[in-house]
Amino acid sequence: MIKETTQLQGFNGLKLPRLKGTVEIKLHNPTTGKTEIHKGENMITNAVYDIFAANYCGTMNYANLLPVATKMFGGILCFNTDLDTSSANAATDYYIPDGSVNNIIAHAGQTTLTDQADDLTRGNPLSSSMSLEDGSATLAWEWGVTAGNGTFKSLALTHTDTGSYGVGVNGTAYKNSFTTVTTGSVLAIDRPIHFVDADGYAYNFSVSGKTITFNKYPIARTAAGVIETLGPQADFVETFTVTTNNSTGTSFQAMPGFYFDINANKLWLFIVSTNDANTLNIEEINMSTKAATHHSITNSDISFFNYADEGRANGFAVEVYDGYVYIFQRPNGFDPVSTVCYKINLSNQADVTQISVPTAANFMAPGFPAPITGKIFPSSEWIINNGTCYKAAQTDSYEYQSGYQRLGFSTKMTANGLTGLVSRIYSTNEFAVRISKLYLATKYNLDSTVTKSASQSMIITYTLTEVSPNANE
Repeated sequence: MIKETTQLQGFNGLKLPRLKGTVEIKLHNPTTGKTEIHKGENMITNAVYDIFAANYCGTMNYANLLPVATKMFGGILCFNTDLDTSSANAATDYYIPDGSVNNIIAHAGQTTLTDQADDLTRGNPLSSSMSLEDGSATLAWEWGVTAGNGTFKSLALTHTDTGSYGVGVNGTAYKNSFTTVTTGSVLAIDRPIHFVDADGYAYNFSVSGKTITFNKYPIARTAAGVIETLGPQADFVETFTVTTNNSTGTSFQAMPGFYFDINANKLWLFIVSTNDANTLNIEEINMSTKAATHHSITNSDISFFNYADEGRANGFAVEVYDGYVYIFQRPNGFDPVSTVCYKINLSNQADVTQISVPTAANFMAPGFPAPITGKIFPSSEWIINNGTCYKAAQTDSYEYQSGYQRLGFSTKMTANGLTGLVSRIYSTNEFAVRISKLYLATKYNLDSTVTKSASQSMIITYTLTEVSPNANE
């Protein structure tokens, strides 16, 4: 008998085993011969599970995530205070704390450090204590007497590269070697997309003077893991306009910076006039009522763009995190780096802070803002931590090739705060999957603080063991 009903099958998930983690910290004084040992069992967060599940339209390149043990769990971070391991949201709070909240005392990954003076918090992998067996992996790292000194209270496994290079260092290895994201395959979509609302509708828009023209059309729900549009049929498209109080250029490169707040269903536009670099005009557009509210910030100490590049005055990158908008000053020409970044309170536009950028960072790089306060703010090529924007190594030239525009889809269409899509929408509508390496894969709080002194070496050993299949299938 043929059944007339079928059972819905999940096609976006991936079966991953549940893991158990144990840790041992061994401090050894080579002069006295005294050894101090701490042991415990830690919790595994949902970070790696969520990354594997975020398979946009089947384009996730899982080869870049394997082997899981030495890559996705291959780094370690030691913090000076406790991590959240007991709240109802502890497993999903896998974002790395900002240094003002919880500072990193020591870190290490699977890459050997060649110049200890470059980063005194960094350790090295200890291959002699590493073992990989069926269903179990043991990883180990060591710090000599000059490295990783200080007092820490908690530990977390992370991506091997984050462990190797840290989350904000002005060292040579960090700036030249640390790529903060890994990449999936390129996905072609038949229309340009600027943002997607909570109901699964996609939008693109263009600006001409004070008029913004929106095109709205349905796409397959991202919950199913498919984001391809339904097709170019005119019957499926709604077009409407919104009138603002400010005008900007009509060329593609002069498009305003923008941010879509999916929870409030509001689009924020950030516009700089070519004859007034000290004023930032902000249009707050309610996408439900299609009405615009005007705000502006004028500050003689702020130059939002370089006058020598007036033709692209509004082509600057915008990221929003925790109620603040981060805007890098648009420099001259096509050079995609800047040493000036402003942090502006969206609710109180007079609240403006300039972020320190010691080394020019790629301002076109899309960010991965965490949905929880008090976390670092990483992008594909920089990390803002404790009031400083640290430049990382160049991931690739995908976001800012000549003639293309960065669209920060990590803030506009994402399965979680660790993955997203970035588009270079111009002559072709291509998207690339971006996966942040900045996460806490495990958490462990020590019973009491551990202090590593300059007279001690330290070895930390982690063992991960498969205990049962993932129940959330």
